[in-house]
Amino acid sequence: MLAGTCERVAVEIRHLQRTEVGEVAEPFAPGQKGSSAMPHKRNPVLAENVCGLARLVRAHALAALEDMALWHERDISHSSVERVIGPDATIVVDFMLARLAEVIEGLEVRPEVMRANLERLGAAIFSEQILLALVRRGVARDQAYRWVQRHALAGGDLQARLAADADVASHLPPAELAVLFDMRHHLRHIDALFARALEAAVGPLGLLRLADQERVPLLPRGRVALEERLRLVVAGVLHVGAGGLLEPLRDMPQRGLVRG
Repeated sequence: MLAGTCERVAVEIRHLQRTEVGEVAEPFAPGQKGSSAMPHKRNPVLAENVCGLARLVRAHALAALEDMALWHERDISHSSVERVIGPDATIVVDFMLARLAEVIEGLEVRPEVMRANLERLGAAIFSEQILLALVRRGVARDQAYRWVQRHALAGGDLQARLAADADVASHLPPAELAVLFDMRHHLRHIDALFARALEAAVGPLGLLRLADQERVPLLPRGRVALEERLRLVVAGVLHVGAGGLLEPLRDMPQRGLVRG
């Protein structure tokens, strides 16, 4: 799960760096080569490396499952496997966390490309807001869905098309319709989301207890500190994702899986 969480982040970075998306790019040193065949490309080799190593860790998980069946619960056929997968998996995950921290610290974020990608859709991302507003005004959901869909799939300026639609305009005047095309609605919780992810982990790690909203100061910044925050946040996500059942996380700092 820990390696899989790292892979999930890395896969997203890889997708966002694709030429046709181009919203972020992992660090790229002066003089570094990208694609060996296409000099214009900057391949996300660091994120790809994290994804590849996640497959290796998952293979170790399979070996651990194979260790469950023993003769009369007494043979030691599991011992040789554990002596390999234990050190190997923890070393690989440690490297993955360090590499992912390097990628995130040096990540090149391109907000102007993000905006251009959104604008290219002709405001179609606001279709849900229009649908819900029509439902709140008493329109049957299926009917409202059909009204919005016929304009959203047609392309072009969605707001202008909806404003010119007599069915929609009878429930949402132009002034009220314009308010629904405000991007700030989708960003209203962004500060809380980042605070929850970066300031805290959960449960046995003792950084934040979501149940009582106990908060702690933001952890130190810098490359090493970023790596530590990633270790703690990902480990906290792992604990929450398992429904709080992974009590062994309490011993992770002592075992070297999470530093200090």
